Amino acid sequence: MVILDFGAYNNRMRRLICLCLAAVTIAAGDKLDEARTQLRAGHADAAIELLRDQVAKDPAAAEPSILLAEILLSEERFDEAGEVIEGTLVKHQSEPGLERVLGDLRYREGRIFDAEKAYKAAIKLDSHNARAIYGISRVLQATCLRKKASEMLQVAHAIDFHDPRIAGAFYSADRRSRAAMWRTHSCVPGRPLGPALVPTPALVPTPALDGLSAGL
Repeated sequence: MVILDFGAYNNRMRRLICLCLAAVTIAAGDKLDEARTQLRAGHADAAIELLRDQVAKDPAAAEPSILLAEILLSEERFDEAGEVIEGTLVKHQSEPGLERVLGDLRYREGRIFDAEKAYKAAIKLDSHNARAIYGISRVLQATCLRKKASEMLQVAHAIDFHDPRIAGAFYSADRRSRAAMWRTHSCVPGRPLGPALVPTPALVPTPALDGLSAGL
C-alpha cells in the first residue's frame, strides 16, 4: 500500500510559489532601477519603454505606473500620462501615490480644483504624503491664498525635507530659512557644517494639518 504524503508536497509547492514571487519582485525592482538609470542619463524615451513593458507584464504593481506617469508628465505628454493613471486607478483605488500624480496631472492641465480634489484624496489615504501636501500648497498659491500656501509648504518640508522638489520650493519661498542657510553654507568648499546648520526634521505645524484634515 502506497501512502502519499500530501503535506510534504504542499510544503514544496508553497516554497516554489514563494521563490517564483520573489523572482518576479526582484525582476520588477531591476526594471525600475534600470528605468531610473536611463532617466538620470537623460534617456527619457528609453525609461518610458522599460516602464511600459513592466506595467504590461505586471499590471498589479502600482509603482511602475506612478513613475511612468511622472516621466510622461515631465515630457508634457499629458494624454498618455492620463491613460496610465486612470488605467491603474481602476486596479488600485486606494493608492495615495496614484491620486497624488493625478493631482499633478490636473494641476499641469490647469484644472486647479480637480487637482485639489485628487491631492486631498491622496492625503485622506496617507496623511503624511508630503508630495500631496506640497500639491495643496501649489493649489493655494494659484488661488492667491499665499499664507495658507506657505503653511502647507512648511508642513510638506517638515515631513520630507529630502525631497528635492519640496526643498527647492521651500528654499525659493524663504531664502532666510534654515534650509536656505544650510544649502548656501554647504556650497562653500571646505566649510564644515556647524551643529546649528545641520538640517533636521522640523515639527509638523499641527494647526495646518488639522485645518487640512477638516477640509477633506
